[in-house]
Amino acid sequence: MQKKGFTLAEALVAMVVIGVVAIVAIPLFVEAKHDKETVAKLDIAHTILANATEMNEISYGKITDKELENRTTQDIFVDFYRNNIKIITACKEDNSGNCWTPTKDFFQKGQTTDANKYGIGNTVHTGFVMQDGMNVSMTKVQGIDDKFGVETNSDYSVIFLVDVNGHKEPNTMGQDVFAFVLDSKGRIVPAGKDNDSANCKRGCDLDDDYWDCSARVIKEGKRDYM
Repeated sequence: MQKKGFTLAEALVAMVVIGVVAIVAIPLFVEAKHDKETVAKLDIAHTILANATEMNEISYGKITDKELENRTTQDIFVDFYRNNIKIITACKEDNSGNCWTPTKDFFQKGQTTDANKYGIGNTVHTGFVMQDGMNVSMTKVQGIDDKFGVETNSDYSVIFLVDVNGHKEPNTMGQDVFAFVLDSKGRIVPAGKDNDSANCKRGCDLDDDYWDCSARVIKEGKRDYM
């Protein structure tokens, strides 16, 4: 009995099909892997910042509007967080500590800017690098609007921007930079918590800056809105 095998044409068709499947599947696999890593780091960042806030509350009580009003961002960092977070480097005003990638302006997506446009290390913002290499910028804000999707105190709050992969690209909100907020109950929560990330949605305008995506990414485990 003669054994049947694949003809050359059949083998070529099979190779083409395999190639097409690989072209489609590999990027999806890589993206899923990146999403998994991002969510894991977001969970770590949230735990660190939330625990630091809770440790301060145990020692000194909740961070109130009055305490925020009378302190600069640097004061808030030193008084409430510096001793409760293990860091590698605290940023300096001239960014000589190399704490943040100074080429991206997170407030105007993708545009180049001076590092101090978003105030790394000055009295408006304070930056630091945590032990796991994540870059963090914190700032005291007044009259916060709805973009963060978190119910805050009436006058002041604290915002943390966390770049989960440090200096690596893309250094962009909603991709590797995510926000956490001090809410009205004195807890650190992921941005978007109280509006279910309503503005962070699939198919949204490309000009959206994705401020409130943190809660959705943590909940769903993926970034499918870009």
